Amino acid sequence: MTRRFEFVRLLGFACAGLLFAATSGMAEDRLRYRDASGSEIRERSGTLLDWPDGQIAFQVPGEGGGTLRLSAERIVDLEFDGSAAWTEGRTAFREGRWTEAYEQLDAAYRSEERPWAKLEIRALLIRCATALGRHPIACNGFRELIAADPSTRHVAAIPLPWIRGAADPSWESAARTWLTGTSEWDRLLGAAWLLNGVSKPQARTALVDLTDSRDERIRYLARFQLLRDDVTKADAETLDAWNGEIELGPIELRSGPRWLVAEGRSRLAPGDDAALAYLRFALDRNPVEAWEAEGLLG
Repeated sequence: MTRRFEFVRLLGFACAGLLFAATSGMAEDRLRYRDASGSEIRERSGTLLDWPDGQIAFQVPGEGGGTLRLSAERIVDLEFDGSAAWTEGRTAFREGRWTEAYEQLDAAYRSEERPWAKLEIRALLIRCATALGRHPIACNGFRELIAADPSTRHVAAIPLPWIRGAADPSWESAARTWLTGTSEWDRLLGAAWLLNGVSKPQARTALVDLTDSRDERIRYLARFQLLRDDVTKADAETLDAWNGEIELGPIELRSGPRWLVAEGRSRLAPGDDAALAYLRFALDRNPVEAWEAEGLLG
């Protein structure tokens, strides 16, 4: 009996090990994240278990493993296995084939069942739509993303007009609807896209109100959207002050404001200071694919 029990026990462990290996092999995700100090990037392979309320739960297998719990803002990159459409969409995205990428990612989004994976695909769809100039689609995609995941690590993908742009007549009425919505993110999007149009007074009022938001990200973005109007009259001292404000804001949201400083320096004196400002903008980890080229061109 003792030998039989021992055999069954060992067989059970062996089967459990094979099951774990098969499961982890099928669903191995790859995570890159900042350490607690924010100064070092670490990498782990394992399985993403859940993503509730801006907190990621990541299972690391093997000796010394366990469940790694991180806030969304510490995550640098997440790669995960999915459908063929997801794989093809990511490849097309990396190669700048935006239309093909959007179509494949849209198909991947529709077939995906994991809630956290749908959010990741949605973020890439927003970036594709922005790259294609499909601004209303990008805006609506972001509105859905932020409603589903208020602590999203993809907040930098918010399709705000920094370099140029205003809502055209085909979707200006939608932007005006957002301007009076209950969501602060909706109001920020509406105000930003209406700032250069006939609804400018209402847009400015909304942005001023949003600079008192409890959400640091909204306060920061609303403040610098208002400064779009001041680029043509800012002097060197003012631009230096803006630079100081930029460095105090969320690191993932600094690119758009840096463009304003670069434009201001170029207008004042198109020389080394302006070139360095454009270069700093281009070297950011930009969430908008065209921005690196815009910075280098500047």
